[in-house]
Amino acid sequence: MSHPATSPTHDPHAWLEYEHPEYAAMKEKWAFTRDHYTGEILDPAKILRYLVKKAVGESVIAYNERVALADYTNLLASAIDSISGMLWGSDDKTTRQWSGEGGGFDFGDPKDQRTLIGRLWRDADGKGLPYIALWKGATVDLLLEHWIWVLVDTVAGAGTTERAVLRVLPALSVPNWSIDKNGLSGVIVKESDDSRATLDAQPGKTERRIVYRREGWERWERPENGRWAKGPSGQYKYESPSGGDALPIFCVKLPLARNVGWLLAKKQNAIFNRESSRDNLINLANHPKLVVFGTDETFNRIVGQLADGFNALQAQESGSAHQYIAPSSEPATIATAVIKEKVEGFFMMALREYGDSAAQRTATEVRQDVAQGVGAFLSLVATAMDAAENGAIWRIAQTERPGIAPSQVQAHVERAEDFAVVDPEAALDKLRERVFGKDVPVPLGNEGQVQTALQIAAYLGIDAQEEEVRQAIALQAATSTLKAYQGLPLVAPVRVQMLKLLLTSTQLLAGEGDTKMADGTKVAALKSVLAQALDMAEAEDEAARRAGEVMGMPDLGAAGMPAGAEGGADTQLSGDPDMIAKATSLNGAQIASLLSLVESLVSRAIPEETTRAMIQISFPDIPPELIERLLKSARGHEPPEDPKAAPKAAKAKDEEEDDDPVAA
Repeated sequence: MSHPATSPTHDPHAWLEYEHPEYAAMKEKWAFTRDHYTGEILDPAKILRYLVKKAVGESVIAYNERVALADYTNLLASAIDSISGMLWGSDDKTTRQWSGEGGGFDFGDPKDQRTLIGRLWRDADGKGLPYIALWKGATVDLLLEHWIWVLVDTVAGAGTTERAVLRVLPALSVPNWSIDKNGLSGVIVKESDDSRATLDAQPGKTERRIVYRREGWERWERPENGRWAKGPSGQYKYESPSGGDALPIFCVKLPLARNVGWLLAKKQNAIFNRESSRDNLINLANHPKLVVFGTDETFNRIVGQLADGFNALQAQESGSAHQYIAPSSEPATIATAVIKEKVEGFFMMALREYGDSAAQRTATEVRQDVAQGVGAFLSLVATAMDAAENGAIWRIAQTERPGIAPSQVQAHVERAEDFAVVDPEAALDKLRERVFGKDVPVPLGNEGQVQTALQIAAYLGIDAQEEEVRQAIALQAATSTLKAYQGLPLVAPVRVQMLKLLLTSTQLLAGEGDTKMADGTKVAALKSVLAQALDMAEAEDEAARRAGEVMGMPDLGAAGMPAGAEGGADTQLSGDPDMIAKATSLNGAQIASLLSLVESLVSRAIPEETTRAMIQISFPDIPPELIERLLKSARGHEPPEDPKAAPKAAKAKDEEEDDDPVAA
């Protein structure tokens, strides 16, 4: 059943300009979508339709400036090309059978240019476009408009023969068609080109209509401001696999109720307009205005001294100095954040709409379902593209060998439906293992880690604050550094620097605030804490050094007893790992306390048994063997002489000698 068509003129051949109702309803949407995909929206003849002038508060001059500076980010092309790439990324799984069995039509070998398919494989349209490239372009058209027309045409071949070629026509190229009980009965294809045959001819456009019916074709032409005239015509006969007469042109549609290409183009247009407004706000924020305080005479004199294109405002005279003012950049910041959300939403919508998700979902749920949704959609696209290729195959065979029965054409195409949508995480893991090794993190600097963490949070739908992420990464780095240096014999300044790293990364002290010192001066809190820490660390090192001298091990440090020293753990102790660990795990304060007990024994302030008992009680982890070594070392030391006691001892000796009669 044919559909009614509209008639725009009263010409006897006005039927050539009729439009099918579906075409009339969709042509504006198709043009809108295609212009956004190709970037034609920036064409000076079209941009005024796509970049909207603000109804309130925008002058014509300001709008024209926005038009001139319009910057278009083509998100639609990225989304459509990516989805098309997913389909063709699995083309190696496609089955294409070209040979015929039992006397069937043989297309030959794609690798052999002497065969039919070999020629089409390299030049499918007669203009040098390869076979695969032609169908890739058809996939993009199908995604954009959900509608393509495939035409099997002929061009001059060797000698007087003609050879078959393929053409894929966008939906806008076919304004009218008719359908009867046997299917498609007629199609009109429109074309237009420059009608000049020589350089000195008057420029002009010639409209052309090619009418395809079941019995043949005819061409009609109309020069600019002229009337339609019938041109060349031809005969053909095509038989469909179902047994009825057919046309060399046919339509393939994508079976979706909603026109996703147009919906994405609308969203793309909204982003384009918001980006233009945002860029205008940034431009305004960077052009301060001079406010002149003074009379009209003063104002006019100052303005007169400015170069052309001055930007000045007048205020009432109040004695204030002239100043520059500038609009706040906050609106531009807010606009940028909104655009970022809309761009993310655009790609989420592209994957969701081209999948099977009409219900609202969270960002995380959409991402989890995206592979399955896109896979389901790609199955629809694959089925449509199979129909396009297979419909072209039997028409090519009948063009090359008129009269051949469809049953003799056994060549066919079938795409696999196990689409392996690329998993970016798996791809990145493989690349990381290849370059850095298995289970080795990618060595990123601080900024790289921050940006990666923010992207991961966005992927999971978490609203992460950049400053908090920076603090968390700094703390993680500090913890890892402290763990790596744990147990090493580090000198006091290095230990203080590690303390600084810990304090700043945890934000306990960030370098702000003052501390009042004993002498009344004020220093930064962090500086004060680090200075005190350095004093304590140096005191610990000094205590450790003195303890080492007492124990006969001069290189004992704050980190513990080094292996290999005289009487060290690996030479004098039993060799038990637990004993060695206990003997070398004392910190500076513990060593200082132990030193005090040993010095008390050396000075005879307390007896040896008391010293042994106090060491055992105070330091239960020290092995008895080491305690005995300490006491033995202390026995061999004489108590230091008291400088004040020496003169008294000499005087007493002299008095004793005077009283000794033997000595006298």
